[in-house]
Amino acid sequence: MGKKRKAQAKSDSPQIKNSKWQKIEPITKNQQYLVESINKNAISFITGPAGTGKTFLSLASAIKLIKEKKYKRIMVTRPQVATKKMPFLPGTEAEKSAPFIRPIKDTLSKILSPVEIDKMLTMRTIEGVTLEYMRGMSIDNTIVILDEAQNVEEKEILMFLTRIGQNSKFIITGDIYQTDLKENSGLAVASSILENIPNIGIVELDLDDIVRNPLVKSIVQRFAMFSERKTNNNYRGDDRDSDIPDYLSVVLNDSELFDDYD
Repeated sequence: MGKKRKAQAKSDSPQIKNSKWQKIEPITKNQQYLVESINKNAISFITGPAGTGKTFLSLASAIKLIKEKKYKRIMVTRPQVATKKMPFLPGTEAEKSAPFIRPIKDTLSKILSPVEIDKMLTMRTIEGVTLEYMRGMSIDNTIVILDEAQNVEEKEILMFLTRIGQNSKFIITGDIYQTDLKENSGLAVASSILENIPNIGIVELDLDDIVRNPLVKSIVQRFAMFSERKTNNNYRGDDRDSDIPDYLSVVLNDSELFDDYD
């Protein structure tokens, strides 16, 4: 997570010691808001660019709550964008979800030891579930993380959100400006129309929250410049408008960056 800095309200930070005795806590103020929202609300929408720790801190917070025995299990799901039009996928449910859960396992490896991960997966304390398999479920005593939610359609996110049962917590993460959908992203719609509802939190991360690698911030900035110039030249690569993410507005007003781009 890079160089550590003290965050406010330290008592709400996920302090998880794995086999390497590493302590995990938010680095930026917005990341702190992320953790506070997860601890406080039944449903949290976490949006922002790549590398801001959306999935990492969501999983870390969920594991902390499991260790405190406040919930029984963690379910992780992702939309299967590449297979939306396929009526049937061969194999067991675990085999169907394996390619989409692999990135989550990679994230878990930064939080827990291999032994802890194997134990939690074997006992199904952590499990991956394909989004389509959640229809008809009523989910109790569980923390559910919907990752890459920018690729969830409106009807799918409605289905997902209405699965929440007693003593459950839903965390929805994604970058609404990186959707692969041609229609409106369900994440964008839901995080907009569900504002100001008690027990629902909405947290937006921005460029200053990128902690994965300094290059990620530079890459996002340059693509923002390119998108802005396409818009100004009335260029369209597809049928969708070339919208500029709100978290990049400050970049587009930085003349020095544009000079360097030239």
